[in-house]
Amino acid sequence: MRAERETPRPHDWLLSVTPLSRKPHWKKFLFAAAPVGLWLVLASCMGPEYATLMSYAEYVRSDVPAPFVLELEARKGKLCYYGVLSSLDPSHPQFREIETKWDSLGTTIAFNMGTVDLTSETREEAIEKYGGGGLVQLLANRDNIKVLSLEPQAGDEVVMLLDQFSPEQIKLYNILKLIARHRRMKVDERELDELVQSSLDALSETPGLEVTPNTLQELDRSIERLLPTMDNWRRITRAWVSPLDSLAFTNEIARTSVSFRGWYMLRLLIHALNDGHHVFAVAEMSNVVMQEPVLRAKFEE
Repeated sequence: MRAERETPRPHDWLLSVTPLSRKPHWKKFLFAAAPVGLWLVLASCMGPEYATLMSYAEYVRSDVPAPFVLELEARKGKLCYYGVLSSLDPSHPQFREIETKWDSLGTTIAFNMGTVDLTSETREEAIEKYGGGGLVQLLANRDNIKVLSLEPQAGDEVVMLLDQFSPEQIKLYNILKLIARHRRMKVDERELDELVQSSLDALSETPGLEVTPNTLQELDRSIERLLPTMDNWRRITRAWVSPLDSLAFTNEIARTSVSFRGWYMLRLLIHALNDGHHVFAVAEMSNVVMQEPVLRAKFEE
């Protein structure tokens, strides 16, 4: 039945490998036939020697410098994969390093987490509003470089998560993740409520998530029922949606999501490198550390 749904189709991202390359490939059809556990299929089809995405438990035990930067060369392309620290301070040294590495790489394509239409007029505004992603967008605009998102479409991830979690749980997780992110950006309560309602509207149009909550009042009731220890959803910390914590089902969804997103991101980066691009990508530090073994195995043979 899923294959008969109208757009957005749940596995369109698998049928067109990336926006960079539309060459036919037998693996695309294999992926399209696997609606459950896609991230595991993706790992195995990339070759057993590459299926070594670091787990979050391993990441927690790892001892790596912060921020963490992965730089490597493919046969035709180059990669600078910058794992940023969570900072909105323009004076933080990581932002000067991002600028230096962007220029030295000769970037031809960039990847960002989340949205790719971050608008800002100055360096300070870009960083204070959006952190490393905002700075990369500003540099790309300056140099007329295309920016693509490392994030899968919501519908693709939902298909995978529905195998383990209820639609209401998935919807709550996505809303709480949005709230935690925007609290860090210091939006006021009215703006936050507007963002949450807009996101509820969008999620309610996602196949599989046509369930409560659909309004702020329903969100209150869902949280009271499914997350009774949460005091005020408008003031939650990142711990509620972090794969490092275990406060609720939301943390388990986060761990599952990290694995799926990790393989999705790797696929985009690998195809961009194979297409000969000089790739500058910015993501949370954990993503880069966890994906490093796969990228090194792929390109440092």
